Amino acid sequence: EKVGSWETAMDLFEEMTANGLQPDDITYNALISACDKGMQPAKAQDTFDLMAANGVPHDIISYCSLISAYASAGDADSAHRVLGELRQTSLRPAVAVYHEVIRACERDGLYKEALQCADDIREEGLAMTPFTYGLLIAVCRKAEQFETVAQLEAELKVLTSGGAGGEDAAGGPV
Repeated sequence: EKVGSWETAMDLFEEMTANGLQPDDITYNALISACDKGMQPAKAQDTFDLMAANGVPHDIISYCSLISAYASAGDADSAHRVLGELRQTSLRPAVAVYHEVIRACERDGLYKEALQCADDIREEGLAMTPFTYGLLIAVCRKAEQFETVAQLEAELKVLTSGGAGGEDAAGGPV
């Protein structure tokens, strides 16, 4: 991944396996990440699939890197699909995983799907962060959902001012 191009990373991976070396999760994850940085989501998916086919279990980094590859390419549908697959495993999605899906939603103007990610974050028992709110606000601004932007900004204000005991945008307890 650090050598500069996804093609070089693929070449090194192929050379490694041709020499009988068995890649581990770190190797696969680095290759998926290199494909992400090279805007090659299909190659990232192929690597993710090869990882499983070779008996190397996916971890949260594998999923996050693949979701990031789809997000970088602006493919929100695929990012959502992979998130759904992750949620069916015993792994617990990190907030960063949801951030990648929200980022993909922004590129595609899918504000409802981005807001669903916020609901999923809460459902998973994870904390909404100022960064999460910033992403959601950007998606909703792009979709011209200004009432939702105002609600999110009010929630963010409560969060950043110490949170507890405040009111939400509708005047109810937070």
